[in-house]
Amino acid sequence: MKPISIQTIRLRFIPLFGWYFLLLLFFLILFPDRSPSIAHIGIQTFILTLICGGIVCIPSHITARTLSALTFSYHLVASVALRYLNMELYGDWLGFKPIDAALYRNIVASKLDLPIIEFIQSLWEKGYAFDDLGYPTLLYLCSYPWGIDWGIHVILLANAFAVSISVYLLYLILTYVVKKSSACTWALLWGMLPFSVYTSSVGLKENFFSFFVVLYFYGVIQVVYLQKFKLRYVVALIVGVLGVLLSRIPVAYMLLISSFSYVILSKKWILKHLKWVILALFALSIFAIPLMWNVTMSQKGYDPEVMRLGMALKAKSLGPGWLASITNVLATCIGPFPSFIADEQKVNYITLYNLTAFIKCYISFFFWYALYRSILLKNALLLSLFVFVFTHMTMLAITFYSLHDRFQWPHIPIYFLLSAWGLEQYLRTEKRSLYQVYFICITAVILVFNLR
Repeated sequence: MKPISIQTIRLRFIPLFGWYFLLLLFFLILFPDRSPSIAHIGIQTFILTLICGGIVCIPSHITARTLSALTFSYHLVASVALRYLNMELYGDWLGFKPIDAALYRNIVASKLDLPIIEFIQSLWEKGYAFDDLGYPTLLYLCSYPWGIDWGIHVILLANAFAVSISVYLLYLILTYVVKKSSACTWALLWGMLPFSVYTSSVGLKENFFSFFVVLYFYGVIQVVYLQKFKLRYVVALIVGVLGVLLSRIPVAYMLLISSFSYVILSKKWILKHLKWVILALFALSIFAIPLMWNVTMSQKGYDPEVMRLGMALKAKSLGPGWLASITNVLATCIGPFPSFIADEQKVNYITLYNLTAFIKCYISFFFWYALYRSILLKNALLLSLFVFVFTHMTMLAITFYSLHDRFQWPHIPIYFLLSAWGLEQYLRTEKRSLYQVYFICITAVILVFNLR
């Protein structure tokens, strides 16, 4: 096999960032009234410049702690800048017409005089589900000493800590599947994605959600895969799954299914008939995931029939039935697609972090190539990680939530991990033209998606 240098991997990203900037200018010139404001484009260019600088300039022998510290500094500066822009443009620290974030702020502001146990009890008595308690409680803790007006800024600082620790842990996980120099690049790239900056600035929970996912897999790899039963690894596993339970219950089930699948897939007789096992699991998931979704919706107090009606309306908003289905499947498998332009409402948020979806679209080829190689090599660890991503993707496809970065965010770090391994495997092959074909196809899809 050919040795893969870190320069080879890093230089793959620079033309991609240049292509993004050209598309940004293309849509700005053609549709100035549907493009983000010049101030927002300035922030996007600033973030893009920092990402390029980080990818190119940060030495490959950097330690995980230094990488984490650099991510913390970047995230804090970028999210504070975007929050000030929110106040300047929209008159609210939490951005354009905040809905969920404003709800969290109002809940905490109205109950900040209560002790924490009574605060949680009051949420429970009002009908909030178990996975609705996590983020309001965290915001309460950040606000209790000095009030909600400062609390929404303190939690921005907590976001930066969550992302930087996630980068640290993701780097350590990546070193088990790729070279350390490559692990540095991919962990840094994930930690600098604009969506994590956006979600911090507008006061949402997704950075904490993804932190708990990464923490769980770090614990699982140590305890289950490496058989290291040290207390800190067991605690990481338990805290990770509890944190995800407090964020979204179905995803916690998916974490457990992924871990259980590793135990099954590591058996020799399973690996011997791997292709048939994968087909059986796929067939089973078609029935099991909708059932799991119905159960969890019932646990949260929702009527599954009403939820299905909502999903039907969401599908209808994407166009005719066949178009909605194709868009949903493509967005699930290789998206979400970046929105360079949008209507007068969505242009104030969905276009601001489109670099995140852009990067994911163009690296998806390596994710699917990683699946192909892991099946050929019968790599039980990687296949179990695919199980988590696929179960989560299936739930998004069923509920028609695949088009938004926010709902795909929990599996993005694992998606990057698998893509990193897939890229290294692909660079060892002679058939480099496959990605060129994919590049042309995904560019056409992005153009059609925006121009339609």
